[in-house]
Amino acid sequence: MGVGAVDFRISQFEYKIKFSFTGRQGDWPNLRAKTICTVVAGLMVATSCAGGVQAESLKDAAASAYKYNPRLAAERARQRATDEEVARANSGYRPTLSASGDIGFQRSETKPPAAGSDGAVNPKGYSVTARQPLFSGFRTINGVRVAEAVVRAGRETLRAVEQSVLLEAITSYMDVVRDRAIVKLRRTTFACWRKS
Repeated sequence: MGVGAVDFRISQFEYKIKFSFTGRQGDWPNLRAKTICTVVAGLMVATSCAGGVQAESLKDAAASAYKYNPRLAAERARQRATDEEVARANSGYRPTLSASGDIGFQRSETKPPAAGSDGAVNPKGYSVTARQPLFSGFRTINGVRVAEAVVRAGRETLRAVEQSVLLEAITSYMDVVRDRAIVKLRRTTFACWRKS
């Protein structure tokens, strides 16, 4: 019966995978599936660990979460849209200007033809209307107050989302620090156990 072994080492900048198989040629098909799975798993672990190993401080982790978190970005976009409602509510104080125009063509024939006219007429018209509201039953002022209250509420919601995202980032960071300490302790314990 053959023996298959997979040895992989991971360092910060490189990884090495060593595969060895000893045995008779007929033993190879029996171990092929297990060995291939082991090699693929080793490659995946080595690739994932060697690629993005980077030390970050707590301050850097919180800043990255604040800058790149999609939930926070969506809440900021919603707040920007809410801020625009105040400008829309203030538009009730501003004058409105509307204009319209029309042009047409009309042709008429008379028997006998009139002197000096070919029977074609081009009617034209236009109008310009300016409107300044003086009093709208407190609708505009109350609309502005409502829009400003919604903006203030949105800011508090954004603040709550920011706090939640930063708390999650700090908790995750501290979990990683704790887990690294546990791994280091277990390695030390294993090394001491192995020596004895």
